[in-house]
Amino acid sequence: MRSIEGMEKAKSILGNFSFSEFCIVRELRYYEASESSGSAQNIDLHLETVGRKPNYRIKLVFVQVSGFRLDGFGGGKFSITGLNISDVSDRQWNGINWEVSDFESNAIEFRSFAATIEAVEPVDQ
Repeated sequence: MRSIEGMEKAKSILGNFSFSEFCIVRELRYYEASESSGSAQNIDLHLETVGRKPNYRIKLVFVQVSGFRLDGFGGGKFSITGLNISDVSDRQWNGINWEVSDFESNAIEFRSFAATIEAVEPVDQ
């Protein structure tokens, strides 16, 4: 099973954690980026924990995104029931190693070639 790039650094800050702790969506950016082989759609996703002292923000980057779907976003602070990031590389889907979705509500779903934890930081209270 492959590990998300930056996972060890995240664990050194958070200790044992689960992506399901990150329930508040603070920023979601879907954009096209140039690559040597052309262009790719990427997602930057910033989430916050609920119930930790202090709470933390995690900044995730997903590269070469496909099957992106959102439902129910907008109208104020948005919560999900937690994030699920699954290694699907053993399925040998062309260009897909990660499957991302929220638990239960199906508010967000996509697949990507690469996943990186870019930053983990405490939230100013």
